[in-house]
Order: sequence, then structure tokens, then C-alpha cells
Amino acid sequence: MRYTEFRLVEGYKEVTQKFAQEADPEVVKQMIAKYRDLVNRNQVQGNERNIDWWGKQGWDRFSRFVDAKSQQQSQTQQKRRKNVGRSHNLAENDKWLIVIPLDKDASCFHGKGTSWCTTKPQNDYFHHYFIKKQVTLIYFLQKQTGKKWAIGAKENGDHDYFDINDNLLEPEQFSSQTGINPEKYINMAIGSGTDASKKVKKSRSEIKAQVDKMFQLLDQFTKGPSGVRDPELENYIAKYGRQEHPQSNDYAKEIYFVHLLKKPVELDARMQKVFSSMWEDAVEDDAFFENEEELIKNVTNLSDKNKLTILFSRESSADANDLFGKDIPDEIQEKLLDNDISLYVLETDIPLKDRHTNRLLQTVLTQPFMPSLEARNKEFTKQLLNRADNDKIVDNLQDAVKRVLDNMKDLFVDVQSMKAFEYFSYTLDSLKKIAEQIDYDPEPILGWAVQTYDIDYF
Repeated sequence: MRYTEFRLVEGYKEVTQKFAQEADPEVVKQMIAKYRDLVNRNQVQGNERNIDWWGKQGWDRFSRFVDAKSQQQSQTQQKRRKNVGRSHNLAENDKWLIVIPLDKDASCFHGKGTSWCTTKPQNDYFHHYFIKKQVTLIYFLQKQTGKKWAIGAKENGDHDYFDINDNLLEPEQFSSQTGINPEKYINMAIGSGTDASKKVKKSRSEIKAQVDKMFQLLDQFTKGPSGVRDPELENYIAKYGRQEHPQSNDYAKEIYFVHLLKKPVELDARMQKVFSSMWEDAVEDDAFFENEEELIKNVTNLSDKNKLTILFSRESSADANDLFGKDIPDEIQEKLLDNDISLYVLETDIPLKDRHTNRLLQTVLTQPFMPSLEARNKEFTKQLLNRADNDKIVDNLQDAVKRVLDNMKDLFVDVQSMKAFEYFSYTLDSLKKIAEQIDYDPEPILGWAVQTYDIDYF
């Protein structure tokens, strides 16, 4: 037996004996066995894999950690198993399934393929309506066609009706499209004493109790040391992290990460996803993002996928190099360009030159009425003209102009519109300036643009 293997066995034996002085020895033995299984299945990282480290943390923290981790599904399990959540069927036959989702998982499962905000995993509208607004959602799923409708049933009788595209319908339109009398199912859903209303009430109560528990654990967590993850609390954060704290109105997950990431920490895949989603949720929350660079830096193992999520949510090209470094891999550049993100650092020889040049041109040729972007556009123009291969600019000019002007088509409905004319003029003036600096005759493209978009520019 090698020394490391011997030390590992001895470590488990010593920690088991230590914990047996704090709790029932049989319970300790079972918990150690669960922990070893988590380690063997690669469900723990960093110090969490070290039994000697847990010996120093104490039985209470160790047992809470193992309990919480044991409840989490591995990524493989999550992919294999669809989480259908909890729901109550009001009716089902060969043609229809009429169902009330009792939690967010069920809402996402039954509402998949719709534009309803309550069916999107990345936001928390389901809890907003189901818990805060006391709205009972009823989903009408037509099995043969795949079409779907929804009703937001309210106690005050002011119900809302939606088609699959989230268009608001009148009750008569709903009945005409579905052939269903909605009042029958509304009464089943919210009528006093019905099976459905009892289950809805019970589910609301259970979810509220879990949210209250989360904030209780969160308040305790923020009083403790930073840099130490709490798996039990993370189970709640992953599910209810978009709930606002009763006192501060900050999202629970923001409070968790701001306290946790005062020190460098490794996050598992699930919590990395929760972490990166904060930029999607609160992109306009200036107060929270005062410390965003420190937060990102202190996630020591942040994956490229989650870096991209943050980057696309921030909508800032400068951050690409902050997150990925100066030499951005080709596959990341592809994804950035696919999402209309320009790269700032061009001192090195960057691949994908045609696409990148095209994107820079589009950036320079647009956004005329935003003074805050003027300096950025000048910087992009400078970068374009300093390119060793600036002959690529000529190859991409017409395509870039077309893309920009196509995006303005709605403005060209009224060709007399001053705003439309100013946009058009700014784009073509920018084109002329760029062409002049690379000794290129812009007249063919100018003439083509004027003729194509039927605006008298000259």
C-alpha cells in the first residue's frame, strides 16, 4: 500500500472516531459512507474532497454538507431525467391535456415551446405570479397539433387568456380558437374547496416555507466567514435564488455570491450557471455590479460557457479580453462574432479576419445618435485602418453597409422621416470617411445604397 493510500485510510479512521464523539457512531458511519460515495462519483471538488479538512470543520458542517450534496443530481442524471415537476390534471383525453402547474419545473415542462414568461427556466416569473400575485395558471395543451393556450385565473375574476405566442386574447377569442368553455376549468381551478384549489394552496404554502427557510439560512451565512460554500443553502439558491430579500430587495443569489466571493472559490457546474445568470437578471442593477470584476475574478474555475453568458449579458466588447485574455481562442472568437461582439485587442494577428473586419465596420457605421459611443467608434475606426490587411475592408464594405441599412428598414417606411434620413446620412458619411482614408472610391456603393433604399441622399 502506497503512503498516500495509507494516509487516506488513516484519515477516514481518525475523522470517524472524532465525529463519533459528537454524534451517534452509527449515524457517523453512514454519513462517512455517503461522503466516500460522493468523492468516488466526483461530486465534490477542492478541499471538499479532503476528509482531514472536514475533520477540522466539525461534525455539524460535515453532516449538513453530505446531506445537501446527496440531494443534488449529477449533471449526467439531470440530462437523463426530465424534471416534470408537480402538477394537477383538470382533464385529459386523446385530444387535450388541461393542467395546473404547481411548481416552476412543471410550468417549464408543460409550457415548453411557448412564449409564456412563466415557462422560462432562466427567470422567475412563475413564482412572481403563482406566489406573489396569487394567480393560478391553467395550461391547455392540444395533443394532436401541439398548440397551447393558457389562462391566468384570479380570485377577483379578472382572468387573462393567452395563445402560444403570448398574445393576450379576449375570452370569446379563447373559446373560438379552442372550442372550450373556459369558465368550467376556471371554477375547477380556483373554486372554493375543489381538489385543484386545495393542491394549489398547499403548493403555495410549501414553496413559501422553502423560501423563508432559504432566507433564514442566508442570514446566518452572511454572518459567517466568506469563501466557504454552503451546499444546503445552495440547494435553495439554485431553485429560489431570484427571490428578493424582504429587507433589502436584493436577489438571494446576489447576496449569497457577494458574501461568498470576497475570497477565491471553486464553484461546481450548477452554481457557475446560477452565478453567470445574475448578469441576465440584473443587467441594469448598477449598485450590484460595482464589484462585478472582483466577483468574476474570485470564481477560480469559471468555464468558457459561463464567461460567454456573462459577456453577452453585459453587451460590452471590451470585456471579452478581460474574461478570456489577450489571445482569445478561435472557437471563442467565433461565438463572439456570432453574437455581434467586437474584439478590442487587435495588436496580434487575429484569425477570422473577414468576419471580424465586417463586424467592426458594422459597429462604425451605426449608432449615430449615441454620444457615449462616439469614442468607441473612433477607436474601432483606428483599429480598422491600422490593420496590416486593411484591403479586407474593401471586400467587406458593401456587405457591412447592407447589414446596417437592412436593420434600419422600419425607419424607411416614411422616407420623409428626419430620423431615417439622419441615420442614412450618417451611415453613408461614415462610409465615405473610411473609403477616403484607404484611398478607395465609395461612389459605386453610395449609388447602390441610394438606389436600393430609395432615399435622396445627395
